[in-house]
Parts: sequence; C-alpha cells; structure tokens
Amino acid sequence: SPNNREGFAHMLEIAKCDIVLVKNFFHVKRHTSSFVGVVKQLHKKGIRLVSMDEGELNISDKECVDLMKQPLKAAVYDWHKSEYQEETEKLQMEKFQAFVKYKTNGWTIRNIYIDGIRSGTKEELQRLIHNVEKYDIVLLDSFDKFGETIKFTKIMKELNIPVYSLKEGVCINGTENL
Repeated sequence: SPNNREGFAHMLEIAKCDIVLVKNFFHVKRHTSSFVGVVKQLHKKGIRLVSMDEGELNISDKECVDLMKQPLKAAVYDWHKSEYQEETEKLQMEKFQAFVKYKTNGWTIRNIYIDGIRSGTKEELQRLIHNVEKYDIVLLDSFDKFGETIKFTKIMKELNIPVYSLKEGVCINGTENL
C-alpha cells in the first residue's frame, strides 16, 4: 500500500544498515523507474538490497564506466504506446544512435526490437530474450519499458547481460540468487 511504501522510504533515510532484505522487489516500489531510483540511493549509501524471491540486483558504477569504454554489440529494446509510433520510433532511434556515438567507445547497435500499440504484445522482447547470446548489452530508454518491477526483475534474470537505461543513467547486470 502507499503508506507502507512511504514508511519504507522513511526507514531508508534513518536506517543504519548494510543490507535491506525484502520479500520481493515489488514491495519496494511498484513502478520500475521509482524502484531503480531507490536502488541507486541505496547503492550510493553502500547498502545492498536483497529480495528473498529474486535475489540481489547487481548495480555497479565502475562496471558501467568500464562498459562505456569497450566496443560492445548492443541490442536496443523499446516499447511505444502512442498512435504516432512510427514518428516516435524514428526519434528514439536517433537518440540511441547519438548516445552510442558520443557516450561510448565503439558500441554498435546490432539489432532493434520494438513492441507497441500495433502488436499489443511484447513479442519483440521475447525475441530479444531468445537471441540474447548475440549481444553484450541491451540499451533502452527507460527500465519502465519492461513493465512493473515484478516483470522487470524476471526479465533481468532472463537476459542475464548488462542493461543500460538512458533515462536512469545506470547499468544493471541481472539479478544474483543468494
């Protein structure tokens, strides 16, 4: 409930701990971007977040910086819910290409997977998961593209390679079962 989530945020502000153990990540924040924000705050404080159901989410500033310096094969995943999907796709691809060109050292976009209003499903996401061995990293606009937190953690496990989000400015490398 919202009160429990507000209580969780307050607890994190005053807590003096090394690890926060939760039943599952969905109880931290329902929406993925908000959840990733909490994970980033905890990471900055040196606090690990561990879920009894999903394990530990791996987030590393050093790993992210190191990945930017390597020539990697990237897959782009995006999902659009606009009736102007074609125009949105074009703008998004320009943003991804600019990021790769100016912020990385030799990443190449090998394939683009786009789901959206036309299909109404996430078939392209499933195709990406099926072909994940072809890539070193997945690039997306926002972790919200994977859906709510509970879906996000499941997808991160299935991908099991680093995923970089432009919006959150962070690279997450799957989950690790404890």
